Amino acid sequence: MEYWDYPNDKTGLFASSEKNYYWCTENRYTYLCSKEESDQIDPWNDLQEYGWVISSYLRYDVIEHGEVIFSNPEIENDEKAGRFVIIRDEPFEYTIQSWGERKLISHEVRKDEGFNEALNPVFFTSHKQALRKAMELSMKDDCQYIVCRQLGSYDRH
Repeated sequence: MEYWDYPNDKTGLFASSEKNYYWCTENRYTYLCSKEESDQIDPWNDLQEYGWVISSYLRYDVIEHGEVIFSNPEIENDEKAGRFVIIRDEPFEYTIQSWGERKLISHEVRKDEGFNEALNPVFFTSHKQALRKAMELSMKDDCQYIVCRQLGSYDRH
């Protein structure tokens, strides 16, 4: 997983932490940061050399071997609907059929089927649904997974 050098505190996305549960990504990831630090990132001027779409996230859980090994204490029993995404600590390959057979790499769980299904991560409408899927996936491999809520996305195409 490649990180962008932000913020000064270098806490990785899968590390347990007592604060700072936000991050932004395009091709690289920021380290975990506070909401205020996340809000300071300018999607039109920061991270320009790295990617076309910047997304911001709030981490809920870290899962390994079918078990939750860390939960964000600030969001206990949060059952709001949203756009939940699962991120894996190890990258995996996927293809976008309309782009040919070229292999792409992502940490976000994507569908590797359908014409353009893999353009975006798989979105889950509830935390429970995403958590169940992440626990299921983590039983199949030796990877850690994060369940997070996508807070926003900025397309710079």
